[in-house]
Amino acid sequence: MTELQIDIPKKVDESDLGEIPLTNEQRERIIFRKYESTNKMVTDTIHEGDWHIQVTADARLGLGEEDGVIIDFIGRPISLVAMTNRGEILNEDEAELREEASGGNLPRYRQFGFRIHKLTKTDGPEGRRMLSLSQDQKRKEGENNLVDSIASAFAQATSSLNNQGQMDPHITDIVDTVKANNRTTNKKKK
Repeated sequence: MTELQIDIPKKVDESDLGEIPLTNEQRERIIFRKYESTNKMVTDTIHEGDWHIQVTADARLGLGEEDGVIIDFIGRPISLVAMTNRGEILNEDEAELREEASGGNLPRYRQFGFRIHKLTKTDGPEGRRMLSLSQDQKRKEGENNLVDSIASAFAQATSSLNNQGQMDPHITDIVDTVKANNRTTNKKKK
């Protein structure tokens, strides 16, 4: 199999959002293979035609989640193969020879070759970054509101105690006044 004549991560970086154009040669290169058992007692899926897989990261292509790309693969049946207990892949002739020599049967699998069908660049990483910033900003605003509320409650309590003649109230008196004001406010809300 020939090398894929493209630096996929670089092509993704240089592309605008949307589908990334690929040549027919780039679309025809098999990136990986999968094997599906032909024994219906072993597998819960049997692909009669093409096998579609969609992912957002693929180490073979050098793409991770942070690249913001959706990779659509299509797997097409290549051949029927046998697999040994040690994971050796045998073509039909090799499998028959091995079966004759051992007197046993080897399980058969349909081999699929997966090619890139489509690459789509998204703004996923930027969207996640903006969401994260938004969440951080909301948290900071919440913290600031809490601090402002606490400061306001203590200022009101101190002012109330000053109006009652306590010009230098003790902290416990201020806290007790804040609690009392809070109970009064909660009763009014109900």
